Amino acid sequence: ASASDDTDGDISSDIVTTGAVNAEELGEYRLNYAVSDGAGNAAEPIERIVRVVNEQLFLQVSIETNGTEIVDEPKILATMQMHEAEALIYSGNIGIEIRGSSSQLFDKKYYGFETWDSQGEDTDFPLAGFPEEEDWIFYGPYSDKSLLRNVLIYQLSNDMGRYATRTGFSELTINGEH
Repeated sequence: ASASDDTDGDISSDIVTTGAVNAEELGEYRLNYAVSDGAGNAAEPIERIVRVVNEQLFLQVSIETNGTEIVDEPKILATMQMHEAEALIYSGNIGIEIRGSSSQLFDKKYYGFETWDSQGEDTDFPLAGFPEEEDWIFYGPYSDKSLLRNVLIYQLSNDMGRYATRTGFSELTINGEH
């Protein structure tokens, strides 16, 4: 934190912080900041809320292409491991390709993939609590910096009794890179 005063200049070293954050314990923590200048004039105190969350709440997905570049058609053979809360929920073959049109130029790609058997044939599989299916999408919303636009509208649609795609968040690593 930093603070400055027109007369005293930088008074950051005078900031008094109350509260603490335990990074090892999930929860919400309140930190309060107060500071006064040399004449005793107090600034408006500031409260900040810090939330410690479990990154493992997101699916952890690792895909290995064995040196083959992922392209838009045809799908290439790759292997995928998917962990949910540190439990391995899928380990096997997939066919993967880049999706989209203009979005293929984005830094963050969208991928379509199919769960495949050892012969390279489509096979239905229930991933991460979703119903059995063979066709899946990793949607990387590069132009949606909130990462919530589609998720929000799909959830609202489902809440109103209308059909919309089900979604979940994941952390995707391809060939060791995020």
